[in-house]
Amino acid sequence: ADNASDGKTGEVLRSLDLKVQAATGINLGSVETTLISAVNTNQGDISVTVNGARTSAPLGRFSSAQISGDVGIVNLAQTWAGGSGTIELTAKGGSVTVLSGLVSNAAALALNGASTSGIDNAGSGAVQLEAQGSGKNLIVNQNIASRGALALTAANDITTAAGVSLTASANASNIALTATAGAIGLGGHIVSGAAGSTGGLVALQAGGAITMADGTGIESLGSGGRVSLQAGGDVRLSKLSFGASAVLNSSNGAIIDNLSGDAPNLIGEASDLSLQAANGIGASGAALRTRVATLGATNTASGGIFIVEDNDLAIKTLPPALLGMSAAGISAASGQVSLVLNSGKLTVSGAISSAATGAGSGNVLLQTLAGDIDIEADVSSSSGNLSVLASGAIDIGRTTGGVRLATLADGQTVDVQAASGAVTMGATAAISTSNGAIRVQAATDLVLGQLNASSGGANDKRSISLLVAGSISDADASAAAQTVNVTAGSLRMESGAAVGTDTNAIELNVGTVAAQSTAGGIYLSEANGLTVGNVAAVSVNRVGSNGVASAFADSQALVGLTAGTNGPVVLRSGTAASGALTVDAAITLSGASNLLLSANGALTLNAGVLSQGGSLSLLAAGALTQAAGAAVSTTGAGTIDLES
Repeated sequence: ADNASDGKTGEVLRSLDLKVQAATGINLGSVETTLISAVNTNQGDISVTVNGARTSAPLGRFSSAQISGDVGIVNLAQTWAGGSGTIELTAKGGSVTVLSGLVSNAAALALNGASTSGIDNAGSGAVQLEAQGSGKNLIVNQNIASRGALALTAANDITTAAGVSLTASANASNIALTATAGAIGLGGHIVSGAAGSTGGLVALQAGGAITMADGTGIESLGSGGRVSLQAGGDVRLSKLSFGASAVLNSSNGAIIDNLSGDAPNLIGEASDLSLQAANGIGASGAALRTRVATLGATNTASGGIFIVEDNDLAIKTLPPALLGMSAAGISAASGQVSLVLNSGKLTVSGAISSAATGAGSGNVLLQTLAGDIDIEADVSSSSGNLSVLASGAIDIGRTTGGVRLATLADGQTVDVQAASGAVTMGATAAISTSNGAIRVQAATDLVLGQLNASSGGANDKRSISLLVAGSISDADASAAAQTVNVTAGSLRMESGAAVGTDTNAIELNVGTVAAQSTAGGIYLSEANGLTVGNVAAVSVNRVGSNGVASAFADSQALVGLTAGTNGPVVLRSGTAASGALTVDAAITLSGASNLLLSANGALTLNAGVLSQGGSLSLLAAGALTQAAGAAVSTTGAGTIDLES
């Protein structure tokens, strides 16, 4: 240590190389050297400050080219496991390199030929290295091992060589890498904590990019295990493992998959993950792969959000994000959201929104390959299409009121499919478009909230298609106030069981309807006027995992109303205002099924009404008109009642 008893402090220790060993500490506050080895064997700190290059007299026997302020570390070590001494080295105007291999410098009289061993603190103290000065870097070519906290700081870049690891193995020990104006490049692993302990905070902050070489990992497990990557440029990810949470932010770049193969980039099976970027989170064809419990993600400028999750996942609002997931951008194909779960359930409790405006932008896909989807927050796109595809069942606003799935641009579509389960909407849940088609398909039942294709544009595209193997029912309770279930230009419904019930019809505000029930009745209530007719196959824009939408359509058109075995047909028109009912395509009932057509206005029959033994009642508040060839017939004990 500097002996202050001579009345002087801060005298320079100047040499081409410096080898120091002590038992109770090393404290050298003014060193000028190119190579250093410092070892302490008992209790006490190691603290070394390396001056920058001399630029004015006295220059001494060594030039500024020989002693430039840069320093190479041969080894720094605290060898006593029972100690708490720290290791600190600061270069005030130079780069710091942790050397590897053998020292080869004939001018280094003490250290030439020495074997390097990196930095090792066997005690509980911290390790801290800093390279100060504009453009100065910290280069790590040998392992740094500490039980206590580890901090590396550089004015410019921080780089670790291939296979070089940074570890802080004590319980909850933190690791911090700060490249103030430069980049961080990792060629090896970073590990906080050890088996049987919890990790601490691993925090990387770079003015430029953060790049993890393929196969490298950052690990901080246990209840305190946290990872934070904050970069001005791109964040190129290999593998992060964390016990509690991870926050990644690329303020002017993208978060990119840099791991070969399909293994996950981000692993925290009971943990929170927050992602923020400007120019993309994952990419089309190169999604980020996760295995986490909770996700929040925001992308603000170009690119989109592309995530593949291994297991169950909840989308939530995680600070500092404002929404569960949000994407924006004005460039082409920006603002796309693709979230695919390989297995497990997707729960959306934080809103998902794309506000992008560029050409081909804003498409949103939520998909489970082996699980259900529960949407309890809004999902919307300002410019694109929306697809919600589950291998199991889909719930929409079943426990949270007012949930909405919406596309806002003219002609964009919503596509919902439950491949092996039901689609169940809450009574106030809504699916809406702006003059765009809606298609809902379920392997079992469909419980309807509110579907609204909005007002027609110059080219009316307001078609809705409902295809279910089970029944179609109204989420409103029978005795409750009824809201309109379907608002559209045209509606087609195919079901394996009943459509509506005798006490709770499906409320409509549509122009044309066609429906087919294989086994069960059809109960419809139209607010205004209605035509029973031919509804073409409905086509929607199904969003793929690459964010690109392509046409996906029903197999065929649907014509008229056909009720299944012993299934009645009850169709009331003009329940909210005077409205005519026009039958342009046949209404057919199987078995001895009854029919009621009631119009709060004119009733016009341009096609037949046929039953095989049921009674038929056709009631009109206005004129009742039957065109030639439009038969109204039944057999057996069935009766026909016409009233105008």
